Amino acid sequence: MYKKLCCYCLKVSVSADYLMAGDWQCTHCGHDITDVPAIPYQEEFSKDYLMKLVTYKKEKRLDSSPA
Repeated sequence: MYKKLCCYCLKVSVSADYLMAGDWQCTHCGHDITDVPAIPYQEEFSKDYLMKLVTYKKEKRLDSSPA
């Protein structure tokens, strides 16, 4: 099992190993979090992971802003 922290609703989304290759939508809010890094279910979210999540969210916000 793997988990991700959704950068939209800040809830933990869990997925089985065999689903890792496909798209990943948050099980709570439905947003696409495929590009958010996944970690093994037993691991704790580290400071480094949270910093990557913040960076991803900022980049995603910039990508979606109108030109």
